[in-house]
Amino acid sequence: MKAKKIKIEKTQSTHPYLAGNFAPIHSNRPLTQCTYTGRIPLSLAGGQYVRNGANPLLNDELDRDCHWFDGDGMLTGVLFRRLKGGRIQPEFVNNWIETDILKASKKSKTSTSNFLDLTRPITPSIATLINPYHGIWIAIYEILRTVVIMIFSFLPWSTARIGKISVANTAILYHDGRALATCESGPPMRVGLPQLETLGWFNGAFVEGEDTVDDQVKSPQFGTGLQMTTAHPKVDPQTGEMIIFHNIFISPFVRYSVLQSSNGCPENEPRVFNAPVPGITSAKLMHDFGVSEKHSVVLDAPMSIKPMNIALGKPMVEYNPSQPCRFGVFPRHHPENVQWFEDEPCVITHTANTWDEYDKEGNVSAVCMLACRMTSPDIIYTSGNIQPPPILPKSSHWQLSNDESSQQINFQDADEEKALLSRRQDEEDSKGTENHSCRLHYWRFPLQSSNLKLHPSHSFALSALDMEFPTVAPGKSLQNARFVYGCSSTIATVNAASGSAVKIDIITKMHTSKLVQRGRHDQSRSGQAVDNRSWTDLASAQSSEDDLVQAFALPSGVYAGEARFVSNGGPEEDDGHLLFFTFDESQLLPNGEAPGSAFSELWILDAKGMKDVVAKVQLVQRVPYGLHGEWFSEEQIEKQRHWSDPNLLTHQ
Repeated sequence: MKAKKIKIEKTQSTHPYLAGNFAPIHSNRPLTQCTYTGRIPLSLAGGQYVRNGANPLLNDELDRDCHWFDGDGMLTGVLFRRLKGGRIQPEFVNNWIETDILKASKKSKTSTSNFLDLTRPITPSIATLINPYHGIWIAIYEILRTVVIMIFSFLPWSTARIGKISVANTAILYHDGRALATCESGPPMRVGLPQLETLGWFNGAFVEGEDTVDDQVKSPQFGTGLQMTTAHPKVDPQTGEMIIFHNIFISPFVRYSVLQSSNGCPENEPRVFNAPVPGITSAKLMHDFGVSEKHSVVLDAPMSIKPMNIALGKPMVEYNPSQPCRFGVFPRHHPENVQWFEDEPCVITHTANTWDEYDKEGNVSAVCMLACRMTSPDIIYTSGNIQPPPILPKSSHWQLSNDESSQQINFQDADEEKALLSRRQDEEDSKGTENHSCRLHYWRFPLQSSNLKLHPSHSFALSALDMEFPTVAPGKSLQNARFVYGCSSTIATVNAASGSAVKIDIITKMHTSKLVQRGRHDQSRSGQAVDNRSWTDLASAQSSEDDLVQAFALPSGVYAGEARFVSNGGPEEDDGHLLFFTFDESQLLPNGEAPGSAFSELWILDAKGMKDVVAKVQLVQRVPYGLHGEWFSEEQIEKQRHWSDPNLLTHQ
């Protein structure tokens, strides 16, 4: 059966995520001075903002299957160079991430074989694998095509071997002197700051070309099964550890590692590498997880990944809301002690922060987490221009029974017992968008030794406003942060099932610590938000710094990406600024395409008031809408590990 495509506007290209400012660019710029308006904060001096994103090199077939998350990784950055006299000069830079796939794509474009005619990406599109309307042979053909290309790459005359299929296009972070670009289809790739040049694959111990020591060479390294590493590792700023998981297709389905820094591991704690997480029975879509100062939380949502489904003519990814969403909570260095909690079905792609809660004796009594909770998997399909398949009606959804809720937790005090969560049945959200919402949600997992089936003591949304791409102040992701920043949209819900691409035109700030406190006091239910105001309500109100939900709306036709917080070093957690790329779509041609003269800007927003853009940096070219970014301080850039000339590396 021919794939069922969403109807799109005639002014767009054949795919909404290949059109307009989603369209890829094909020029690399070295560090180039930019003009700017306003005043650049001194806190940015010497640092660099870098954002990762998908940017397909092979893009000739505009009618091909395509997904927003498919493309080759491209890093885009703005360095705030420190000059004499306290002046700051912003400089733009962008660079492809030289993965095995990208290098093979460059080398093989001249192939004379129709089968290997690389006018489109080497690996199958995510859209091909998840499309419920495709026939069996389309997916099989694309998989076989990739396998043959990989085999050909190892023949003697090939100059670009494909040992890893990752495109490293999702996120970027800093750990132990390395800037690492990530994607869950492979291991992290190290890049150099500030030029953003590719240095080599990180194998869990070192990168080829680094000045290694014997202990590093002898340390455990990622094997074949462990190359699939989460795109969202967590770094503990206190211990220097990087916590990661590997989502694999065979039992035990999730493996877990805690990578030490060069300063060693905490005293009396075992080294954890390639440890199984018990209790997971099938491969799942597991993009992110939570980490507190003492615990980790893995997410077992009812979104299964079944590669063998392709041979049966079924989509590889299936969402089953008759099953619960499960949360595996365990001490950081002891995944074997995992406790599983069940809650209502949902899809979670990104967590904001996770923290430990202590009793009067100083022991951890519960683990709490904030994450963006989607009530349906629509965005996974619409990002591939696919109509989301129908899912079970609400009456068929998994629900917590009254018997379970009456015995789930033995609280130590009456106030906690009164806060026991009441589950919704078939109630609809008062704003009518709950079926496709993506809201910042709070869970509390009480730790206990009971053998009873466990459930969160609290589970509720903080705001009715949609929110994705959550971020917190540096160093706060493992703590009870006071504020969480994120992205929203006035034109559609973030998880909307529509034919147009989701575009961000609101930057949000939520006073999460107070919202959680209010929700626990009011015994909020999972189907209701603590703050039930819509965007219209917020826009009509006179907001202040004391408002628990603040929203900065971009001008009409201007859209943004994920915002990263940079602290001013002041006493308050929100003393600082938010950095994000913007694009004014009035630059687009009448047919919806971006001209070569189009350019983007980097905006610097005062994070405390959420009203004033203190500076706008005019970039030297367009920056396509992308994924996750990071702020690298001047100290981090200066303290990068030494590496050899990247032109000498093979990246195999």
